[in-house]
Amino acid sequence: MGQDKSLELKPMHRRLEAALEGKTYRWISRATGIHPETVRRYMQGQSPSVEFVSSVCSQLRINPQWLLTGEGPMRRDDVRAHHLAEADPAELLAAIAATLDRLTERVERLELFIQQLETQLSSAAARASDGDQSGSHHESSERVGRSLSKRSRQDAD
Repeated sequence: MGQDKSLELKPMHRRLEAALEGKTYRWISRATGIHPETVRRYMQGQSPSVEFVSSVCSQLRINPQWLLTGEGPMRRDDVRAHHLAEADPAELLAAIAATLDRLTERVERLELFIQQLETQLSSAAARASDGDQSGSHHESSERVGRSLSKRSRQDAD
């Protein structure tokens, strides 16, 4: 990966060199699962396969957008901070407001569900204290269990 060649390389190949700086073809081959000779050809200017680009991005946590276009940060771990730094404050506030609305709706559904459970439990307790113990305790436990199961599935959606 000589310096003289980097002047002749396409922009994506220069970014590929920057991402893989100091790595040998053999190391890149082991990391990506691509034959060392193929890696050498890619690093010297041949258009790389989608599999190679994907493996490089995955194994080295490289931002694929940066590698392919030069836009954004090189490291995938820096993408979130980059987008937050460049985001319009109004967009951020709108996203926060939408998230708060969704959370509020979920809390309201949970409160309603808890009220329903409390009603079922208190009516089951009242029946049990009235002497109606011919399996009603077991039936109410099953109803509560079905209610919880049904509610959990709905909340997951």
